[in-house]
Amino acid sequence: MVDRKDVYFKYCRRHPVYTQDSYEVSMNFLVIIVAFVISWLVFTALLKILKTTVTTALTIALLVLALQLVWGITPQTVWQQVQPIWQAIVGWVQR
Repeated sequence: MVDRKDVYFKYCRRHPVYTQDSYEVSMNFLVIIVAFVISWLVFTALLKILKTTVTTALTIALLVLALQLVWGITPQTVWQQVQPIWQAIVGWVQR
């Protein structure tokens, strides 16, 4: 199997403009660019997750507040009604 570095350096001997240092610099630059792109993708994904989480939390908080203000239903009452639903879902998934 031919090593790309060997081919590159054979080319460098024929063309003195290219050296081993320029190869390393170009590889380092490529690694930095790829790392930046990956970091940007992870950062934007985390921002989307954070936005979704905050939106969901605010929606739930507003619903519980509306239940309490309009009908006098306390958060504890809502929680007591939600717990059996979650237990049923967990039991169904574990089967």
